[in-house]
Amino acid sequence: MLKKKRDLICIMHTEIFQYPAEIRAIHSKMIHEVYLVFASYLEELKKDGVLKKDLDSNYASLAYFGMLFNLFIKKELLRRKIDFKKALQTYIEIFYEGTRRIE
Repeated sequence: MLKKKRDLICIMHTEIFQYPAEIRAIHSKMIHEVYLVFASYLEELKKDGVLKKDLDSNYASLAYFGMLFNLFIKKELLRRKIDFKKALQTYIEIFYEGTRRIE
């Protein structure tokens, strides 16, 4: 999704200081639902005993997507050479190891 919206994301990042309220509204509309859906999914995993019971699903969702967005910015906007698949696997491992319930 980020790759498809690359041009819009570039515009948002350059315009945020000139039109902060408008940009925040667009960002909220585009991204907030994704965070909520993922946080809801994390809540289900908590109920199933897969994740830590005290995990804050909303902050965990923000953290996960923050990692992904940072990767997107480095690869797509800053044009850094990044092994996207390896980076993504590493992020998933970090996230999972930090959130899973250990018996």
